[in-house]
Amino acid sequence: MEIPGYTNGWVAQRIHDDHVCPHANRMRIGEIDLNNPDYFMASPNVFSLAEEMGWYNSSNGELFVFYEVYGPKVNFYNTRREWRGLSIVAPSLSLDPDAERFPFSIKPDKKISVQDIMAIHRDTYEGTKFDITENPAFYVTDENGNKVKSPIATPYGTKHHGLESELWDLLGIKSERCISQARVGFSFVNQLRDWLPDDIGGIMWYGNDCPETTCYIPIYAGATSISEEWIRCNPKRVDRGSAWWAFNLVNNLAFQSKYQLAIEDIRAVRDPLESDIFLHQHGIESVALSLYRKDPAAAQEFLTKHVHSAADKVLDAYWDLSDLLLYKYYAN
Repeated sequence: MEIPGYTNGWVAQRIHDDHVCPHANRMRIGEIDLNNPDYFMASPNVFSLAEEMGWYNSSNGELFVFYEVYGPKVNFYNTRREWRGLSIVAPSLSLDPDAERFPFSIKPDKKISVQDIMAIHRDTYEGTKFDITENPAFYVTDENGNKVKSPIATPYGTKHHGLESELWDLLGIKSERCISQARVGFSFVNQLRDWLPDDIGGIMWYGNDCPETTCYIPIYAGATSISEEWIRCNPKRVDRGSAWWAFNLVNNLAFQSKYQLAIEDIRAVRDPLESDIFLHQHGIESVALSLYRKDPAAAQEFLTKHVHSAADKVLDAYWDLSDLLLYKYYAN
């Protein structure tokens, strides 16, 4: 569903069950067929408002393309991320990274997992020509006379929206807006499975701060609470009782230091934590389902304890990680 922020018109297009459709801060719905209500819906004024505003003229036979009428935005800030998301799930299409428009939705080359979506959230164009950290300006000469990537090479500019980092300016590096961003407040992947009771089949995999540096935790629809640390947040004062601060510190300590080294320290903590959660997911849900068949409230209590346990374990690990990064890269 797309709603232009400056109007009261809107449009919605159904995505095929076996397709994916990425959005990157611009409208992507094009031609619409309101005679096919299974796939298209729109506000009653979607056409009249466009004519009233002078954005569209039906009398000259002009084709109505929603994104051209209501949001004609073409910028690599947006298009590159769409290209990257589509290319990751369907490399067989060999999409042009410099194209202005891409298919509304595509069928992936293979089925996509929750972990695949997490990886897309974390993507920084690594392995492509758009990987900023491979810029020659980030390469230095080591003690043996070899050109090596500097440990300060980072795919991110500053955390302030719309500004490139002073480092990039100093090195003459052109900005490239990758999918993951250091300034992200949170990200999530919603997993919905209709063959299970809603309490068990619905999970929000939630991560604080930057997707690349975060660790996702499972929050089941049937959970009735989450640890207090995951609720409280005062961004103006460091708070050891706030989960947000643990992840924000880890991200900032990595971002502002030797990023190439720090990100490996983060992955060494993050990846085993997530792997362990996914490893036990089936077992947890099997127990929850057995409980649910007898007593849904008992299943909710079980899932709530699991959410608390997973969240607390990840949080403890990230506070330790923040201390490690602070000592390793700032204390010496």
